[in-house]
Amino acid sequence: MHSLRYIGFSIIAGILFLGGSARAASLGNTTLSAGGYHTCAVQKDSTVQCWGWNSKGQLGTGTTNPSNVPVAVKGLKNAMAVVAGNAALSCGLVKPAPMKNVKITGYDVVCWGMNNYGLVRGNGSYNGQSLTPVAIPAIWDYVYKKDAKGKDVLVKGKKVLIEKIGAEEIAIGGTHVLVRLANGTVKTWGEAWGSPKAYGALGRIKNPFN
Repeated sequence: MHSLRYIGFSIIAGILFLGGSARAASLGNTTLSAGGYHTCAVQKDSTVQCWGWNSKGQLGTGTTNPSNVPVAVKGLKNAMAVVAGNAALSCGLVKPAPMKNVKITGYDVVCWGMNNYGLVRGNGSYNGQSLTPVAIPAIWDYVYKKDAKGKDVLVKGKKVLIEKIGAEEIAIGGTHVLVRLANGTVKTWGEAWGSPKAYGALGRIKNPFN
C-alpha cells in the first residue's frame, strides 16, 4: 500500500480513474452507489444491500449468484458509506469498535469482490476473491505517546498507542482503490496500468522497484 499527502481527492479521482467513471462514497452524503454492473446502498439501520451482477462476489452475499432485487451484504453492520466500482468490487466505510484510552478518528475500510489486482485485501495478495467483506487494516495511521524529548514512551517494552486515524472518503478506479484519511493522507493499492510495479495510477513519483 502506497501513501501520499492529500492534494485534492476529487481531482485525484477525476484524473486517475477510468474516464472519470469512479463512484466515490463520501461520509455523510452518499447512501447509494452505482458501479459498472451492480449497485449498493447503505440502509437506515447502517447495513448495506447490493444488487446486479455478481461474478466475483461483489454483492457480498457469500455466493456468486446475481440478483435483480436488493440483497443484504453478509455480516456488514455500522456502515457509514459504500462505493460500487466499475470493476467487480465493492468497498465501504465502517464505524470501528472503540478502544480504551485511544482516540479514534475516521473509519474502517472493508471490501468484497474480485482480488485480481490485490484490490479486495490490500495486503499484497493477488489470488482469489472474497464473497463477503474483509477489513483492510493497512489503511490506518497510528499515533504513539511521546516523552518531552520526542521519544516513544514504552510500557513493558511496547509503544503506547494514543490515536488511530482511519478513512473518511473512498473511491474505486479500474484497477486500484484510493482512500483519504482523517489527517489528509491518501493511501492507494492495486495495479498501476499494467503492472503492480509501475508508477502512474498509484501516485508514485518514480518506480521504487527499480
